Amino acid sequence: MLKRRIFIAPTDADFDELDFSLVTPMPSTVSIDNTVIIDSLGGTAPEDWQCIYEGDIKGNATIPLDMDALYPYLAPITLYDEEGNEIGTEPAPRKVPHNWAGWPAL
Repeated sequence: MLKRRIFIAPTDADFDELDFSLVTPMPSTVSIDNTVIIDSLGGTAPEDWQCIYEGDIKGNATIPLDMDALYPYLAPITLYDEEGNEIGTEPAPRKVPHNWAGWPAL
């Protein structure tokens, strides 16, 4: 059965070398210390990637989501005034910002 896996991986990861069905840096996340959040379906990852979630399409998690590991990577929310000028940021909500179509929300 196809698995969804979320990893912390090096920013210079070469996706062409991996055997995933789908793999992408997770939208609405930022890089920290030359690492990024990778969202993938299927495949196996290099040993130096930290898996912070693994589950199937039915929502059965074999590795529960480590929100404490994901949260620092979530992009802050940009705030604007009435004229459209950026006035600051606020922390991102504690939720997964991306999901694959048809897969249960985390």
